[in-house]
Amino acid sequence: MNPQMLESLNKSLVDLDSTDSYAKVMIYGESGVGKTVAALQIAQAICPAGKSILYIDAVEGWVSLKNHPGLTDNVVRMEYQGLSQLDALVEALETEESFKRFGVIVTDELSTFAKIDLDRVLETRSKKDPTKDPDVPTQPDFFANTERVRRATLKMFKFPVHQIHLAHVRDDKDEKQRVMIRPDFMPKVSKSIREGLHVLAYMTANERQQNGTPVYVRALQTHPTNRVNAKSRVGGLGIHCTVSDFIETLVQWLQGNVETVEVQDIVEDTSDSIVRETDDPTSVAIQVD
Repeated sequence: MNPQMLESLNKSLVDLDSTDSYAKVMIYGESGVGKTVAALQIAQAICPAGKSILYIDAVEGWVSLKNHPGLTDNVVRMEYQGLSQLDALVEALETEESFKRFGVIVTDELSTFAKIDLDRVLETRSKKDPTKDPDVPTQPDFFANTERVRRATLKMFKFPVHQIHLAHVRDDKDEKQRVMIRPDFMPKVSKSIREGLHVLAYMTANERQQNGTPVYVRALQTHPTNRVNAKSRVGGLGIHCTVSDFIETLVQWLQGNVETVEVQDIVEDTSDSIVRETDDPTSVAIQVD
């Protein structure tokens, strides 16, 4: 047998008893609901001892962290520059000692990464074709963008490190013209990303008065319903959960104390979700009647 092929085969063999679990989570929602804060709260909770958090920022999301003491501890910010940067990052994580210090990667926001790449695809193709409108992407541009984003994200997903990805939300309509809520990616990319995740959670926030002061109370939906795209392989999570409960359950799952499930079937959520204020203004308690 070819020695290089044999070496490659040996490297692909993994002893499951000594294999660590790595969380792959995506949180999506409207701007301003607190996705960045929630992501760093989760990252701080699951970051292995002695490791740092790599925060890849395309939207200046780090500004919202300044009002939350402790969330920026042990966090290194990397300004997003392009998909080739993600490819280089995966290689560096694998080969460079200075990058092996990172135990969690947070992307803010992965959907914005995809949109930036579409602009660059359009710019490159317009330079090659003088007859092409540089301001209007066509189907070939969308196709190239979709494939580039799909390959880059899947390559990153496969790397053994905790990952928390953020995305905007988009509304689509199903065959019955009902509004469907899902992450803001092209359908093919959205499907590939969903398959690579342990948890896909839709985040919402509502403003409430607490002692006369407006606060945001937040919730995560981790199970798919008739209108919301979600997914969970972490047992013990209800349709809705608080940020704090999500963190606690995820930590237990990574430690092997919670079973792995496959919640992808649509569940009924016909009752109204009642937001009950708690002492923690970063989370929300959900009570379903």
